[in-house]
Amino acid sequence: MKSGDPLAAWVLAAGLLAGCPVAPPRGGSTDEPPVRPAAPAAGPGEAPEEAPATADWPEAALAPTLRGVALLEQGRPVEAEPALAAAAEAGPGFAPVRFNLGLGRYLRGESPAGALAEFRAAAGLDPSLPGPRFGAACILEALGDTEGALKALEAARDLAPDEATVPFVRGRCLRRMGRPEEAIPHFGAATRLDPLLSSAWYALGQAEQAMGHAGPAREALAEFQRLRASGADRAWGSEYGEQGPLLVALEPTPLPGAWWPPVAPPEGARTARALADFDND
Repeated sequence: MKSGDPLAAWVLAAGLLAGCPVAPPRGGSTDEPPVRPAAPAAGPGEAPEEAPATADWPEAALAPTLRGVALLEQGRPVEAEPALAAAAEAGPGFAPVRFNLGLGRYLRGESPAGALAEFRAAAGLDPSLPGPRFGAACILEALGDTEGALKALEAARDLAPDEATVPFVRGRCLRRMGRPEEAIPHFGAATRLDPLLSSAWYALGQAEQAMGHAGPAREALAEFQRLRASGADRAWGSEYGEQGPLLVALEPTPLPGAWWPPVAPPEGARTARALADFDND
């Protein structure tokens, strides 16, 4: 996260105000050519949102979508903006490209209103997608509209009942509203849906502590510490892929042998084609 990104800072602040630890920002040079990394791993019972089949995508949106998503996965949302905007211009009535543009703006942190508008447009175009509702909720929470965030989270919950980040953010909103007793069941649900979501265990412990429940608080915080020490946990963060599968870009289904392998190769091996390949350079 760059220091000049206000929305990204507010997203981090939202977690901190709710008593939730966040993953540290990732470092690394932005000068290297972006190469497709492995997709963010889904947790137990989780599944990334499914994008429409490649044949359903506007043809002119395919190449800029692939370029924009590759840049997002490299942590370069500023550079992804032109490609994602071009994809949205090529298919303004196609929900995935509007969602991706909203996601890029959300991660960029400079246009909360613009990101929110794109998420809402995507939700209107395809009401079956939970990602736009969840994305809108995260922005509303970061902007302080927790009531609006809760309404958006209700819709996301109905569309993705098994996704742990939805009750986690719901509990976080209630915690920020000074309602820890109501937040506890939602944090508990998040830990059951994804036992590795350490941020949910920490938030649960803090909420239990606020209610004077010493025993449950100790147990939850002990599990948080165990997970963090193991290195196998998933902590909520402000970078791409750190807010669960609902905030992962939608893109065309890879065709056999056409773009990149769906399974990551051994560590150290080349995992994808460079962006220049997407442009046929």
